[in-house]
Amino acid sequence: MWGKRLVLLDWDAVREGLDPDQERSEQMITGEALVNKEESQLAVRYVARLIGIPLVTGFILSRALADPILNFSLRNNPDAFELSEMQKVEGAQTVHVEETRLRLDMAIGHAPPMTELQMFEHLAEFAAEVQEEERHHNETILLNVVSDSASLLTLAGLLSQATRGRDAMLNTMQRLFYGLSDIAKAVGIILVADTLLGYHSEEGWHGLIELVCGHYGVEPSEGGVVVFVGVVPVVIDVFFKYWIFIGLNRISPGAVVTIKQVDRH
Repeated sequence: MWGKRLVLLDWDAVREGLDPDQERSEQMITGEALVNKEESQLAVRYVARLIGIPLVTGFILSRALADPILNFSLRNNPDAFELSEMQKVEGAQTVHVEETRLRLDMAIGHAPPMTELQMFEHLAEFAAEVQEEERHHNETILLNVVSDSASLLTLAGLLSQATRGRDAMLNTMQRLFYGLSDIAKAVGIILVADTLLGYHSEEGWHGLIELVCGHYGVEPSEGGVVVFVGVVPVVIDVFFKYWIFIGLNRISPGAVVTIKQVDRH
């Protein structure tokens, strides 16, 4: 039993900790800084590829391939890109406004008098122009779907590949977040939370839904918008608080304390 030595201290670690060799310590710090710099540069190049490659892919597929096919269909098939019921209603309102404008101009003498037949022919021509504009709008919407789908699929494919660039991006993001002070972390988290889930966030969600639906030519229903705005922010808030309680509390307890103090005020 006495032949075995019981090791209570790691003398090599103690000597390394008490080593007065400042030059070696500076070399280690410099080496770590160079590694972080190279990793950050690799992360920037990877992010640039994540942005550029999907955008170029979506542009090429939509403009170089889909656009000529859709234009050919638009010119040769009168039933292609037919107007929706909502577009027909809006088009009828536009024609009615044009008729009202013409009759007002004629009444106040700013336009020459027109017979009912001339009025009908003018409105028929105007309605045909409105219809053509809406058909082109529907073509643009389909191009948006093709372009965005191609870009998202390309982005998902790039992110799914385990590469040095992806690892460098994640490490750099983690290093930047950990490098912030507790107050900076808390301020950033509160800013994001109040933007997405704050008192005035409902108007922002409504605007976002209208923007997305308009981009894809979808008419959002009032009931669907109400349900979305009432459910999605709540779900995000639950997961956000769970992350703060489980994840952030482990890596930065000071930031959690700051957030709680701000919430109390």
